[in-house]
Amino acid sequence: MKRMLTIGMRAAALAVVVSWAGMTAAWAADDTPRQVFHGTLVDAGCMERPACPVTAGTRAFGLELADGKLLDLDEAGTTFADAALNGNKEFRALINGTADSIRPKAAVKGRLRGTKIMVDSVAVE
Repeated sequence: MKRMLTIGMRAAALAVVVSWAGMTAAWAADDTPRQVFHGTLVDAGCMERPACPVTAGTRAFGLELADGKLLDLDEAGTTFADAALNGNKEFRALINGTADSIRPKAAVKGRLRGTKIMVDSVAVE
């Protein structure tokens, strides 16, 4: 019984160490610098290339850079982009049905993780 208890305690201690290592790695990843990315907001759900313009059905946003590279916005970024677009005259025309699609220029501030931006803010230019 003592042996099983000892093995169980060692396993629990190992789990804590592994968990701590994972948390440390996540914190280290947060040390990436914040940047401002300039480009065109696009529909990230569209599988076509070049990237599709924003439509009334857009549910996820991406940012197409001047060199053609496409970066996805995280979930918060989609919320920020939607809020920024709500104040935009072209976007209101899109929602009202007087425009089919738009390709608004934007500045996105955040941290790059692979091909996804962890967004702090979106400003439509």
